[in-house]
Amino acid sequence: MTDGINTDGPTLSDARAICPPTRRPLVPHRAGHDQPVRDLKLSDLLVDDVVFVDDVVPFECKLSSTGYEGRKVAGRTP
Repeated sequence: MTDGINTDGPTLSDARAICPPTRRPLVPHRAGHDQPVRDLKLSDLLVDDVVFVDDVVPFECKLSSTGYEGRKVAGRTP
């Protein structure tokens, strides 16, 4: 079974070459999508533990992404 994305180890072609020759075909079954998953990850959040209604709450964080290569992101800071 494969999702179409080879992240580690031999490729399907390599695996076919490694398998002992038999009369049975090697038939990979594909599940999922061959494109990377788009994902955003918020980490390293620094913020006060306690805030009150109507408080302005400054914070810092790290935002990272996967699956958005080649795209521009517009951001703003105060």
